[in-house]
Amino acid sequence: MYKLRKIFWEGEKIESELILSKKPISFLGDVKSGYVVADDSDVVGAKISGRIFAFPEGRGSTVGTYVMLQLSKEGLAPIAIVNRRTESIIAAGAVISGIALFDSPSPDLFELEPGIYRAEIEDRGEFAVMRVKK
Repeated sequence: MYKLRKIFWEGEKIESELILSKKPISFLGDVKSGYVVADDSDVVGAKISGRIFAFPEGRGSTVGTYVMLQLSKEGLAPIAIVNRRTESIIAAGAVISGIALFDSPSPDLFELEPGIYRAEIEDRGEFAVMRVKK
């Protein structure tokens, strides 16, 4: 079980597949697919739409915020994002796109191998907890 800091969330429970990357992510790229398109990603080709997307931190320019918004408008955005450390571009993108956002997983979620897991996030008041299964 992982304790998460809630940055933006208006829910009580999320159950979904989790895509976990150990590399920073840029949201620049294809806004019409809902898949990771960056060739240097350890989860390239993974579908993020409708899933929890975990990556340590964002990288890239402010355009990433608007890419996240476009993904949301197209119904292709992740339902939640979990970061080790959330930076302002990801935070702004999540808020304007209505994507649940968490960070500071304890213990460190990114000790797991990249890949697909089952996950459940529950609200616990000032924080959330996430259970992850292979």
